[in-house]
Amino acid sequence: MSPDAFQKNVAQYGDCVIIDLGSFKNLTTVLKKGGVLQTRFGAMRHDDCVGKKYGSKIQTSHGYVYILALSPALWSETLPHRTQIIYPCDASLIVGGLDLVPGKWVFEAGTGSGSLTHFLAQSVLPHGHVYTFDFHSERVKLASEEFDSHSLGDVVKVNMRDVCSDYFPPIGSELNPNGVDAVVLDLPRPWVVIPHLGSILRPDSIGRVCLFSPCIEQVQRSCAALLESGFRHISTVECLEREYDVSRTTLNVPNMGQLSASIWLQSGFNEYVNSVSKFNKHLLPPPKTSEIENLHYKRTHPNSELSRSINVKQLKGVEGSTKVENDFTWEPILQVS
Repeated sequence: MSPDAFQKNVAQYGDCVIIDLGSFKNLTTVLKKGGVLQTRFGAMRHDDCVGKKYGSKIQTSHGYVYILALSPALWSETLPHRTQIIYPCDASLIVGGLDLVPGKWVFEAGTGSGSLTHFLAQSVLPHGHVYTFDFHSERVKLASEEFDSHSLGDVVKVNMRDVCSDYFPPIGSELNPNGVDAVVLDLPRPWVVIPHLGSILRPDSIGRVCLFSPCIEQVQRSCAALLESGFRHISTVECLEREYDVSRTTLNVPNMGQLSASIWLQSGFNEYVNSVSKFNKHLLPPPKTSEIENLHYKRTHPNSELSRSINVKQLKGVEGSTKVENDFTWEPILQVS
């Protein structure tokens, strides 16, 4: 297996690709000769994807989709959930906190669905290694197959082992010949394993340990165990993610005194109301007091000469900015349509 799973530019047979369906949930598939994937936009032929650059539009029987290269973040959105997973925001914090770079060795306890393992593998390839352990035989089997199909078989090794009872392989063993640089514990009782971590970390490096615990009681017991085992610089962090949806819409700008105000209030001209303001495309400078008085006269004397002159004046409009007695400056504002 080639350790360049996240560095490909062109789709080939055997690649695991992400099918982008727009606002709908993405799909994953392994490209096979003659293969067909059914999507909500019709059938997509695998042969049409081979040789195309990732990000290309692929025609289907009833529309089109896009093919994207496999990445840990995209995989975490589409993977089958065998257990609860660690999402990209937490995984990024873990990778940064462990100071993972290409060539480092990592032990992970709690393979689960393999989401975090992909982030760890991306950080240490091509010459690093990730040894992940899980006590559940079926999860070990499925995770091994996924890593092989993602071309990560040379970087990630999945082992069936209960580290809470058997602990990690010590330095000098087949799986840990020289010690590891970092350890990740995604376990319900990490404090059971913590006292034995000193025998697996590389002696000539600064060993780093990350514990992922959803409950504060777990955090308290784990921090106490870390202090008792000689670890220092212990910190507890919660990572919150906020996603924004960018869309185009039309806003109804409230009437703020523009020239088309249709109701004049006699309480000092402090408020202007326009029943059709939601159809306006621009905010215009407010009318002057004299103009408001003339508009009121027009409504009460519709057939007068002054009314006809006001109509002509209204057609000319108002340009630029107008400074009123309260020293506010009003500018024309284009409303999104």
